[in-house]
Amino acid sequence: NGLIRGQEELRASVAELRQTMEGLAKAVERLIEWQVLAEQRFQRIEDRLGQLIGWRLEEEYAKHAYAYFGTYLRKIRRADLEEIFEKATQKLSLTEVKDLSRADLILKGQLRFADQREVYLVMEVAATLDVNDVTRASRRADLLSRAGFPSIPVVGGEKMAAAVEDSARELDVAIALDGGLMGWEAAFQKRLKMTS
Repeated sequence: NGLIRGQEELRASVAELRQTMEGLAKAVERLIEWQVLAEQRFQRIEDRLGQLIGWRLEEEYAKHAYAYFGTYLRKIRRADLEEIFEKATQKLSLTEVKDLSRADLILKGQLRFADQREVYLVMEVAATLDVNDVTRASRRADLLSRAGFPSIPVVGGEKMAAAVEDSARELDVAIALDGGLMGWEAAFQKRLKMTS
């Protein structure tokens, strides 16, 4: 009798434990779903914040162009995009003109040294620079040069991914990073030699 009662109590305890475990499994499942949603929301917030920082940096580079580029250029200002695109449509395909129009910032200035010719800086700007920014800046500067505007590609940001410096060196792209300049001489010399 006591043995039977003990077995029944054990069965009841096991059934109760099973229900508790099922409840815990469901709670863990809900926590995992919540975590996935929270991570997705966080990623969207992080992406949006990156966009806002990028826009702020674009304005920073335009507003304080002399602070960043004055060592190499004078009379620095935003380029007249209407003039650029009017000329570009005569020499580039519509797809290429659209790509060029997506450049974050195009500045225009006169070289301080050498022949003092007018040159354009085609900028891609991001809070954290990556290799894609370097590739876009290079491609868009090539397009602008083909359209008849001697151009130097530049990427600008607050920090950069590990491979950016090597990629920029390989593609002759200058880097403006958190107030400092890298690769300017090589980018200017190689790019302007290409467009002479």
